[in-house]
Amino acid sequence: MISYNEALKIALQLKSRIDKCVETPNAYLFKNVDDEYSIGGEGICCILKENGKAIGTTEYYENYANYSDDEVKEFDVNLKV
Repeated sequence: MISYNEALKIALQLKSRIDKCVETPNAYLFKNVDDEYSIGGEGICCILKENGKAIGTTEYYENYANYSDDEVKEFDVNLKV
């Protein structure tokens, strides 16, 4: 099981800008404000908690998204050091 900080490090290697994170029971989904309104582009970066593997949004929702809305947290990502 990887931590949020480990997942964020992986996501930052794959995605140029991250503003938000949606945490589910089995993954961290990193996104920016443009992801909600664009077609194409980088898209949401899904990092599985069990092994740190980065997968696409379609694979995530088809194979891993089995939980209730009560189990989901969304928060801002602060990259300022």
